[in-house]
Amino acid sequence: MDFAALRNEIDRIDAQIVDLLNQRAAFALEIGRTKRAASLAIVDETREKEILERILLNNDGPFANADMQQIFTMIITACRNLQYDV
Repeated sequence: MDFAALRNEIDRIDAQIVDLLNQRAAFALEIGRTKRAASLAIVDETREKEILERILLNNDGPFANADMQQIFTMIITACRNLQYDV
């Protein structure tokens, strides 16, 4: 694959990532509404730990686990912040 084609593939994948992140955020908002209706805490450290553990178990690289954990910690934090606003 030539340089331009490689960049086009990255652009295509980036668009998919944006779409998937927005889908995840929509579910996080719904979870936030459900938590609020049930008077549950927004932060669930056990659940967040389980998510990170599962992500790292499924990480086959080339990202190092530390990098993958940092990426998903940011995603989890952003989704949690959305839940405070519902």
